[in-house]
Amino acid sequence: MQLNLYVAIIGIMLMYLQTGFRPSKYMFAMMSMVATGGATLGDITPILRERERRCALARESQRKRNAKKRAEKMKQQTS
Repeated sequence: MQLNLYVAIIGIMLMYLQTGFRPSKYMFAMMSMVATGGATLGDITPILRERERRCALARESQRKRNAKKRAEKMKQQTS
């Protein structure tokens, strides 16, 4: 069992080097599946890329909402 943990951690670090995406709990869970034989790296790579794409879109959307709120707050303070 401990070997699976090390395999997953090494896999996450290699994925980070390859993709540049910050490791996440989701990535760890997917790499654990690979370590136990439940999936292949080829199976999970597109899933992880899509998840990271969606997370990036969500971060950008949140950044825009926060900027809009700050602008509205500044506008109210100057009025």
